[in-house]
Amino acid sequence: MNARVVIVVFLLLISGSVQAVTIESRVNRGGRGVANFQFDRPNALDHELFGKMRLPVEGIDFDMLEAAAELGDASAQYRLALLYESETAGYTNLTMAVDWFAKAAAQGLPEAAASLAWYYDVGGPVAVDEKQASRLYWRAAELGNDWAAMRLALMYLNGRGVPQDDDQALFWMKSAARNGVAYASYSLGLMYARGEGVAIDYQEARTRFERAAKDGNDRAMAMLGVLYEQGWLGDADPVKAVEYYRKGADAGDATAQRFLGQMYNAGKGVDKDAAKAADYYRMAADQGDGKAMLLLGEAYENGSGVAQDYARAAEIYRGAQELETKGDADAYLGYLIESGLGQPQDAAKALELYRTAIDKGSTFALYRLGLHYSDSEAPDRDYALARSYFRRGAELGDGDCQVGLGKLYWKGRGVGVDKAEAVRWFSLAEEQGMTEAALYLGFSYRIGEGTEQDFDKARIYLTDAADTYSFAAALLGEVYAEAGGDARDPQAAFSSFRKAVDVDAENSYATVRLAQAYFDGIGVKADPEEGFRWLRKSAESGGNEAMARLGLYASTGLYGPKDPEEAARWYSRAAEAGNDYAKARLAEIYETGNGLPADADLARKWRLAAAKGGDEASLRIAIAALEDDPSQEELKTLAALRRIASDAGDVGALVDLSIMQIEGRGVPDNFWAGLQGIRRALSMDSMSAMIAIGAQTGKAGVSEGGKTRRKLLAGLGYAYGFVVPHDRVVAEAFLRQAATAPDAPAQAHFALSMLLRTAFGEREKAVAEAIEQAKLAAEGGYISAQETLGLMFYEGNSVERDYAAAAQWLRRAGRERASARAHLGTLLAKGLVAPEAGEDGIALMEEAAESGDNGAQQIFGRYWAERDPPDGVKALDWYERAVRRGNVLALNALGVVYEKGTFVEKDPEKAFSLYLRAAEGGLTTGYYDVVRCYSKGIGTAVDREAAMSWLVRGAAADDPATLHELGRRKLYQGSSDEEKREGLTLIARAAGQGDAWAQIELGRIYRDGYMVEADPGKALGLFQRAAYELPGKAEFLIGDLLYLGKIGEPDRAGAFRHYLKAAEAGNSTAQNNVGWYYEIGLGVEQDLEAAVKWYRKAIEQSDRYALVALGKLYRDGRGVSQDHAMAVSLFRRAVAQNFVGGKANLGWMMVGGMGIDVNVPAGLAMIRQAAEKNDADGLYYLGALQEAGDVLPKDMAAAVANYRKAAGLDSVEAIAALKRLGLLEVDAAAK
Repeated sequence: MNARVVIVVFLLLISGSVQAVTIESRVNRGGRGVANFQFDRPNALDHELFGKMRLPVEGIDFDMLEAAAELGDASAQYRLALLYESETAGYTNLTMAVDWFAKAAAQGLPEAAASLAWYYDVGGPVAVDEKQASRLYWRAAELGNDWAAMRLALMYLNGRGVPQDDDQALFWMKSAARNGVAYASYSLGLMYARGEGVAIDYQEARTRFERAAKDGNDRAMAMLGVLYEQGWLGDADPVKAVEYYRKGADAGDATAQRFLGQMYNAGKGVDKDAAKAADYYRMAADQGDGKAMLLLGEAYENGSGVAQDYARAAEIYRGAQELETKGDADAYLGYLIESGLGQPQDAAKALELYRTAIDKGSTFALYRLGLHYSDSEAPDRDYALARSYFRRGAELGDGDCQVGLGKLYWKGRGVGVDKAEAVRWFSLAEEQGMTEAALYLGFSYRIGEGTEQDFDKARIYLTDAADTYSFAAALLGEVYAEAGGDARDPQAAFSSFRKAVDVDAENSYATVRLAQAYFDGIGVKADPEEGFRWLRKSAESGGNEAMARLGLYASTGLYGPKDPEEAARWYSRAAEAGNDYAKARLAEIYETGNGLPADADLARKWRLAAAKGGDEASLRIAIAALEDDPSQEELKTLAALRRIASDAGDVGALVDLSIMQIEGRGVPDNFWAGLQGIRRALSMDSMSAMIAIGAQTGKAGVSEGGKTRRKLLAGLGYAYGFVVPHDRVVAEAFLRQAATAPDAPAQAHFALSMLLRTAFGEREKAVAEAIEQAKLAAEGGYISAQETLGLMFYEGNSVERDYAAAAQWLRRAGRERASARAHLGTLLAKGLVAPEAGEDGIALMEEAAESGDNGAQQIFGRYWAERDPPDGVKALDWYERAVRRGNVLALNALGVVYEKGTFVEKDPEKAFSLYLRAAEGGLTTGYYDVVRCYSKGIGTAVDREAAMSWLVRGAAADDPATLHELGRRKLYQGSSDEEKREGLTLIARAAGQGDAWAQIELGRIYRDGYMVEADPGKALGLFQRAAYELPGKAEFLIGDLLYLGKIGEPDRAGAFRHYLKAAEAGNSTAQNNVGWYYEIGLGVEQDLEAAVKWYRKAIEQSDRYALVALGKLYRDGRGVSQDHAMAVSLFRRAVAQNFVGGKANLGWMMVGGMGIDVNVPAGLAMIRQAAEKNDADGLYYLGALQEAGDVLPKDMAAAVANYRKAAGLDSVEAIAALKRLGLLEVDAAAK
């Protein structure tokens, strides 16, 4: 059968919400295991030893005890603390308890140290301080307290308060276990079973669990049962597992009771008994086991082992809400309320519960919300939001969410259609036993969508799904019928078709397949009469495929007499029911009069309907009929049909539609979308695209208007490298002729304007003319010109930034174009025009985006991504909506999201795929990202040739980023001066087009005089132009120009202002500089606290200079409390970055024994190494040692020489030393 027909029918059958037919038990769908059991739960499980440390407090004479404690008796202090801690003795005061535990601990009482550690561990009367807790546990453990040893092991295992250290964790846990701490043995069992801190060793885990059980830990029985049930000790042994679960359950362990109930419910290791399962769930639930409560609630919800009682289920779920159920109690209750089962139906309340459940970690709630927002009939349907919820659950391993996400990818709802990605998620879900996933995988392998066609795999998956899904059984029949060789099995095919109808008698797809089996004798004796009976049955039930087949068989005489009138009747019914094949055939009938009287109007109506449905022959006929002198209304229809054809891969239709967009014929003008479409067509099939472009030029005619149109198309061809090589001179000549013609269309003015904007020579003159040409186009009503002018004034691109002018032009364009309204909304939302209009701006963007315009959706997504704080869910939502509608800018933006891991987990391969799709889709500004990926191996293998190919393509298209990069390579890697000068020209072109990075590059070139005469003034101007987009870089470079006196005399105060702007934009070097300014009071009032603040900001970005500067403040106690240990730590971090300044200062600390053991030889070696590398601190410290004469021989000449060198490097300490020696005024370097 035709794969396209299969796909269409399949999508019709599964349209609507992303519902699963069956939902398995929602609790522990993955079975039992050790992964969900936590090591470190301070108030639960085995704290029996902790209890033994709590001595009796009843009957104690408080006054005598207090007196003894005051006299320093450690035991009395400990008992007094217990008295204050007790809730029954009448003296409860936890603050006093902590004080007395601390006093007793200070005297070396291990129980007191362990008790005090507990409070620092869990909080309460003191703030949680994990480092202090770990120190106290260690002290108590060293003194022999086994409970503290166990707690310390857990801290090492989890890296809480101490560096994570598996060896230490194992050492202390074994220490506690050797002395009979049952929970320590239990924890060791978990460690060996899970491979945490040790290699997985199930035999050792069993030994540890057995020891724990022997020492009284009943939970260990449950874990032993898990080992046997999962088959981790050999073959799975459910009977042995039940034996251990029963031992644990009889001892009262709630987990063992729950596990035993689940074994009874599944009939594993025991006879299936739902009533006993419910009894064990109840036992565990009565002890507060949250998961058991969920299972018990499910039993009442489903009537499993108890009478069905939705109200009772809801009551149990409410009781479990406060327990640790990861939010599932909220979610299950939400499901009952959403469905109106035992509770008043309340969708809003259900959604609120689902969201609460998600915050607690419930994947079932994610699934339910995904279903809600993907429901095609829901008033608030939102596929992108559904995708977000499904993805979160899918990435956490939830099978239902994986299926839901796969279906969205398959159908392109909330995401672009991506069959391969859908298959990936279905495969993950199928591994968890999700039957619906098996259906989709079988279908995918059947038709070869999202994966290679493979009938053997299709048969395996469809067999698994056939008992549940009628469609799976029908597809399975097709696989048996169409397979080659020995795999073909007509009898199995017929049986499957029959089974499909038995599973669902209303499934028209299955019914048609069964009918065809009778027609063709597939697995049954051929019986056309029976075949027609099944077809008519399906047709009478509304199956339009059956109607269309009845029409086909009547028109061709297949399986019966030919009957044109009968064929026309069935085709008419099928066409009215929406069958596109039937629409095309009905059009033929009205065209030929064969079966119905000929009727040109009805023929045109049905031909157009078939074309709009995607029928290829009808599209060609309908487009050809409309191309000859169409009216304005027909132009709109022609554009719509060309869009349908181009979406189906017709390159010629894509070129024709793109030219219509450039010219504004039949569609609102969109210059940039038209260019992008032509580029995409050329990348799809360059020969077909060039033929189509040539054909459009030929259709221009010989009238004056036709000549102007030919010149416009030729100019565009030369300007953007379509058909002919890129040639700016020829392009400008053609576009000037078109723009100066008496009937010059507005698009000619705009095309000339865009070409002039990228001119390099006589740039100011060219830009001025470009603005004038753009205004002529804009005043002529060309919307693309109005919007582009608005953006130019908004971004300050080629003109002075003018928000009022930007708003004016965007308002004019916004009357017709949603993307212009979205840009205007951004202006308003950011308060750039009217500060009070922020909410109006957001509303305007939302209205524009909701209109379905992909440009507006991309702009709205960018707004949410860039606002402070960003909203990742909304950003992804709108980006993906824009991608679904073909916006390549949004594709590229999503690439950035996945590359950087913004809002999602980092995925370089997906990022590269998105970048490549955007570039191949015609986004020239995306070429550079493809170049980066190929150059650096981001998401793909390093491929220098591919990178250069994309660079050349980008430069040919005048893309600023690729012009800049290609220019850099030629300038710095070129083998000749000619090539270097060519590189400089390319960088200048990129800078002229407003590329901020190119402006900074060119500014540095003029600053340094590389291949040009040095011109700091030009450098300053370029840095100032780049400062709006890249303030961190540009403002810092401006600060340097002023600080170093490159523009007149050195201006330290002016430099500070620019450094501060760069620092506020996040430049770590500027943050360090600002800190230094504040530290020494240079050009600003001295403020040590501000200095510390800025140094810390720089250190957050690992700035090595700031590490040293802050370390010196800690060393000297300036602006912070003196802390030599902290200073040493900071210096070491700088040394780790191989910074000589860090070495100099760490060496100084070693020589003086400050915060570190004295080590004069090592410290002196570090200082000398730094001085030899001309480090200011190294030079100063070496000079200081030479002046002092204790570590080194006294040598004043050498000391002064080193001070002078350091002073010349702005060392404040060296300047002070020279001043102290009376040498400052005669030292030119210091001045």
